[in-house]
Amino acid sequence: MKRSTLKSEVALPFSTVKVEYYPAEIHTADSDVFHPGFYSTVNYSHFEVHNVRDKIGEPLEGFEAHLNLKKPVISVYGDRMGVVSDSAVYWNFWDMILDEDYGTYFGVLTEGVEKFMPFEINRTVNRTKFSSDSYQIVNVAFRYQNTSGDTCYIRLKANDEMTLRPEIVDVLYTDFPSSKWFFVGSHDLSIGCSCAEVGEGEEYQLTALVRVEFVRSTEHEAIFKPEFRIYRITNVNKSFYGNTSQLIWDLNLGDASRIEIDTSANYSWMLQTAPIESVWLEQVYDIIFNGMYLFSEDYWLSHPDQDRTIWMIRAVSDTTEVGYDDGNMDGSWSIGRRGVDHGRGSAMLFEVTPPFKLTAVKVYGKYYCNNTQDFCSALLENQTFIVFVLDSKMNLIKMKEFKYTDYFTENYSWVTIPLDVTINDTEFYILIDTNSSAPYADWYSGIRIAYDERSSPEEVRSYVFNWVKFEKPVRGDLDGDGNVTINDVTMVAYMITGKMKPDLGADFNNNGRIDIGDLAKIAYYIVGKAKL
Repeated sequence: MKRSTLKSEVALPFSTVKVEYYPAEIHTADSDVFHPGFYSTVNYSHFEVHNVRDKIGEPLEGFEAHLNLKKPVISVYGDRMGVVSDSAVYWNFWDMILDEDYGTYFGVLTEGVEKFMPFEINRTVNRTKFSSDSYQIVNVAFRYQNTSGDTCYIRLKANDEMTLRPEIVDVLYTDFPSSKWFFVGSHDLSIGCSCAEVGEGEEYQLTALVRVEFVRSTEHEAIFKPEFRIYRITNVNKSFYGNTSQLIWDLNLGDASRIEIDTSANYSWMLQTAPIESVWLEQVYDIIFNGMYLFSEDYWLSHPDQDRTIWMIRAVSDTTEVGYDDGNMDGSWSIGRRGVDHGRGSAMLFEVTPPFKLTAVKVYGKYYCNNTQDFCSALLENQTFIVFVLDSKMNLIKMKEFKYTDYFTENYSWVTIPLDVTINDTEFYILIDTNSSAPYADWYSGIRIAYDERSSPEEVRSYVFNWVKFEKPVRGDLDGDGNVTINDVTMVAYMITGKMKPDLGADFNNNGRIDIGDLAKIAYYIVGKAKL
């Protein structure tokens, strides 16, 4: 039971991609498109902030971003709409808490210009119509007219449509180098190498096998539209900014010239950027006004799983861990069964210097179940536990409910449970209600949490804690809305019929079980014929 410090990561990728318009005459009779390299662009600058579990740092708690551009802004987008002033945009995310595995995004579109892109792509005509499940071979020929730069890579995408679900099965043949990565996923194929390995003007081939599942609809046939994309990363820059709550990034990259990010805590910022040029090919399926075909590229944010970063801002913050652990597990408990106005759990006392920012609770535990695997999987999927934070006088500061299977497994392991609370006391308790069922029942399930006797304070060692001091809800209010209504009657009925796990908090006639008498009593209470 070794101690390990809570770690997380906040990442802010940046990319510039393009929405492109092509003349209608550049296509084959069978609707395959050939791109010789001329186009006009709308420049697309996209930013994203992520908090990734089990990396470095702590959840990012609010920030603001100022973006200056070289051109007037056409439009903005994101989880929050930015405030635009000519070529500058401001986003306010101060009240947004980025918990583990969550993020937010924002970006702008600016006017583009016509330019030459040194790529060529062609493909064997394969406008295959599907009326049932089948396979299709995708053949692509392509060449780089300019091989200067850091990384060259290609992607084949198989996107779900309303009528088709394609899945990439395998690469049958390619002569494109793959020294940096070779990734084949069900909907995304990507191959990358150093641009120094690519022959300028040399033609390369890609042949892939795609399984196409036909989704029945009102249409009798559907057309699979594979997308192929070719990229060149022109250069990679890396900069370190030290420990600060503000990052000022002078980009001079694409249309974005400067971005300022302010946070409420200090972070060690590392910045790595890479401008990208790209072009792509897909079958025509939308005809837009004035004889133009419209193609829209979605921004490329995720890279194949590997130890390489294409572009990222990484914020790292130190955390302090307080706890009791001598490296050995002395036992475990599974205490906690909630009722309407009472419950039991296990609590630990911690001493800190206020104000103390509590970002997570770590426990060493596992879940258990005594039935079949299928039964337990369905049961555990819906079971929850509650973490309570109490001050030194046992007053409730915060409580939060979590699902078993989001954190625990069937084996003992360290589990990090995210919280967001400020402690303004020199001592506080962490109490966990595991919501475990009794082991003498026909079936039972729950959570076992380890304890450490030798390094825990004697007075709080494996401390069984009856939490009747919390605000007492209205008796009979089973759904927690503060009132006794027909919804509470329904819950008692569900307990009687087995649709919901029985809770002795609904034992209104005090006979030790949930039966028709409890249903009648709460119903009579609603109409004023009984007291609870």
